[in-house]
Amino acid sequence: MHPDIAAQVDVDLSGMRTIATRLADARLALSEATGREVVANGAIARLTQTEQRLRGRLAETLVDLDVANEVLREAEADLAVFAVATFVESSALDLSSFEVDTAPDDVPMLAGSAEDVILDTRDRAADVVADIEQRRDLLTTQIADTVAEAALQADALRNAEADAAAAADDIARLEPTFEAAVMSAPVEGGDFPLVVLEAYYRAALRTAEVDPACGVRWDQLAGIGRVESHHGTYGGTSVAADGRTVGEILGPVLDGTRFASIPDTDGGSWDGDTVWDRAVGPMQFIPGSWKRYGADGNNDGEVDPHNMYDAALAAARHLCGSASDLGDDANYQRALLGYNRSAPYGVQVMGHAAAYRAAVGLESSPSSVSDPEVVEVSSVSVRPAPASPATRTPASLLGSDPSTEE
Repeated sequence: MHPDIAAQVDVDLSGMRTIATRLADARLALSEATGREVVANGAIARLTQTEQRLRGRLAETLVDLDVANEVLREAEADLAVFAVATFVESSALDLSSFEVDTAPDDVPMLAGSAEDVILDTRDRAADVVADIEQRRDLLTTQIADTVAEAALQADALRNAEADAAAAADDIARLEPTFEAAVMSAPVEGGDFPLVVLEAYYRAALRTAEVDPACGVRWDQLAGIGRVESHHGTYGGTSVAADGRTVGEILGPVLDGTRFASIPDTDGGSWDGDTVWDRAVGPMQFIPGSWKRYGADGNNDGEVDPHNMYDAALAAARHLCGSASDLGDDANYQRALLGYNRSAPYGVQVMGHAAAYRAAVGLESSPSSVSDPEVVEVSSVSVRPAPASPATRTPASLLGSDPSTEE
């Protein structure tokens, strides 16, 4: 949607509250699920770092435990060796060389001192081993807890991803319906939907880019569209969200009976008649003129007289081919005579254009001659605009049948 239209034009969206609410709920669900994904991913990253740190400390602890156990084993081995040596030495000892009151006491005293050292070393090594084993067990428990928490966060991440995917699917399903509803919503002050207004406005914008001297305005194109086909709704047709009419509007057979005599020029490709031409589309171009002025107004790669974007741009090109400075009423009137050689037709068109210009509230000149970034239709908020018979369908905009061009 052109940002000028989004900023300046009111449309009545009250009829689409249900779809708008569902779409808003889906967007909120997607936002919340995405937030949960971020939280879970962050928690998993932190827990992974914690697990790695704990496993590193555990590896260091196991090395310390091996060292402590080795010290303990050596102390116990020394104690065993000392015990054997003490026993052997005590058994072979010749006490006759010692005085009775001293010799028996000297050996136990010397042996007891060495034994105490070995015992103390063993006991301290055993205490160290116990402390390290306690630290090992604590780290093992912390690692297990961290792994379990990471598993819970992984589950939370999977749930969040599933919820996000479901919400994204809902959005993908609901957005086209909502966008179509917005583009089909009636414009306040006009008797046409938003898609038709944008087709007229973008046609004026595109024309200003290539022919700034022309000065054609959207309301001037809207005046033609109103008289020619009631903005693509003549005969029960309607304009879809992409600008193409649902059902094709065909003018009367131009066989000279009621209107001009124009033999077939398109092989029936546009009007379905291989004998006579008929005016086609919401701006009622005869095939010969469409060949000259037809244009791709919505950049879809097709030049289709039954698409309002294409037809509006072709109408702008037709007007600019007949006159310039169309802001001047005399020039505009002369351009209209080139479009349809009927003075009453011109009066009708100019009256509708003036009424639209006053009622819709959209500046006639685009804000820029370069095509700006569009405003996503799906971002439009539902805000019902006040409606009254006077603004919904001004009396000056009521009825005439389509006329054929030229």
